[in-house]
Amino acid sequence: MIITVSGLPKSGTSSVCEQLTGTIDGTVAYVNGGDIFRHRAQVAGMDLGEFSKHVNQNPDIDREIDGTLRAIIRAYGGYDHRVGLDDLPVEPGPLEADHLLVESRLAGWIADEYADVSVWLDASRALRQQRAQDGDEDPDAVIERAWDERMRYDWFYGIDLDETEIYDLLINTAKWSPGMIVATIDSLVHDFKKHDDGTVADEQSLSDTNNQFDDLIPDHVYC
Repeated sequence: MIITVSGLPKSGTSSVCEQLTGTIDGTVAYVNGGDIFRHRAQVAGMDLGEFSKHVNQNPDIDREIDGTLRAIIRAYGGYDHRVGLDDLPVEPGPLEADHLLVESRLAGWIADEYADVSVWLDASRALRQQRAQDGDEDPDAVIERAWDERMRYDWFYGIDLDETEIYDLLINTAKWSPGMIVATIDSLVHDFKKHDDGTVADEQSLSDTNNQFDDLIPDHVYC
């Protein structure tokens, strides 16, 4: 099954996903869009703030990353074989795992109809700034990067991050520990598996779906 976890910077998505990989029954392929973004920044010789500004002026970079995530999701579902996954730094490979866990700001939007469980993690601006400071990051830079991303997603895709109706579960990470949040998501995954009544879109309807991210799928995965 496909699970997506999204949230603003420092909302706790990475901590939750890292724990989920060891909690959910079966093998989990964990794909982190943020890791791909950070790798691209490193290759470009920029910090995240600089690279975010650079992407604002070079939208094809972000579109390529988002298209890659969409391709991985479609390939996992068996609906697309246009993209090579051999170079993706994920173990086990996304096509062999029991579950695909995708973390990125837009993971829920990118996965769309393919997502079995879609989660948004929330936290106040003050708390996210405090977490950044505790991690020796510039709190203001983290908030500025989040604002850049918000504007970019609206410009590129017409997506408003405040529209959370697409998610199955919204959690304020200020109120519960990562362990409790992980247990909640794991319970949803287990319950979905146990009570799946076939109401999820069938293979044909998924194959025919027209999602704006399909147009961004590259010929090969670049990580």
